[in-house]
Amino acid sequence: MMQEIVHRAIRATQRSFAPGLLLLSSLSLVSCVGYSIPKDQTLTEAAEAATEREDWVVALDYWRRAIEQVGDEDPRPYREAARALIALGEIESGQLMLDRGIEMFPEDVELRLMCGKLLCDRGFRRAAELNYRIAVQEDPGRASAWLRLAEVQLNLDLPENANLAVERYIELAGPDTQSLYLRGRVRAKTGDLKGALESFAEAFAGTDINIDQLVVAATVVTEERYSGTTVENLVQACGWADRALEIDPQNAEASYVKGMIMEQIGDDLAAVEAYERAVELVDHLLAMTRLAQTYARLGEFDRADKMIQRALELNVHASHRRMLERVRRAWH
Repeated sequence: MMQEIVHRAIRATQRSFAPGLLLLSSLSLVSCVGYSIPKDQTLTEAAEAATEREDWVVALDYWRRAIEQVGDEDPRPYREAARALIALGEIESGQLMLDRGIEMFPEDVELRLMCGKLLCDRGFRRAAELNYRIAVQEDPGRASAWLRLAEVQLNLDLPENANLAVERYIELAGPDTQSLYLRGRVRAKTGDLKGALESFAEAFAGTDINIDQLVVAATVVTEERYSGTTVENLVQACGWADRALEIDPQNAEASYVKGMIMEQIGDDLAAVEAYERAVELVDHLLAMTRLAQTYARLGEFDRADKMIQRALELNVHASHRRMLERVRRAWH
């Protein structure tokens, strides 16, 4: 009960403070509680125990007091106080705590990694990438930091940089499902389709299969740059879409991707079946559009018109409506 009261008080106070005062307001309110330390524990031991049992309000109080005691000597209280704040949903305050810790200990790898993850979660990828780069500079042997760096660099459309990072991770930790999948995405981005498909195949060789990863891997062959790829590559990619559908038959995106691949193979009837399944599951605008075009190629113009009309009835954006009208004019 006391935790909930304190938590509500923190939130209420934060709404009335400027962003720069969020951290101060949170810590001040928690300090008012002044949780006592068990007689058989030191302050640090009590803080560790509270963190272990996920008693975040108490943990925050203890770690804040640890900062007051050793904040200029040890970065750990900053990290753990930030962890408690984030767990309490005080994301901005957690960010400020990490920033404060980094200001005190700019070379601390754990602070950099925590900050990078939080920044990624908040959508600040460029700032996250900077923290990860500093982390690997400070500790080049930290494999996990290289993998995080590779992920954020790929999302920033820096595939060449991401390639160096993921290869460094594999050198340090050896290949695993996540790194092989990431290597596949990186290679696809750099134009190496053969290498990408090989990496995806290695990643999916085990039992730890992720549906979203299967769909992303299958989608690669549908990119415009690979429009002239071989039937063998298309069949391999279609196999990953099929595996995703075996795991989850309700996955509309997997059905849509399978439809695109079957179009490239030249099997319009199989493409229609896949697109129809995607549209049956959700109002998949792209599947509707491609399904209409495929109907038209098969000479089924009434069905093509009805599918375009159904797509128009989704109240889509004006630019999408214009695109759909252009598609329909192709067979009228």
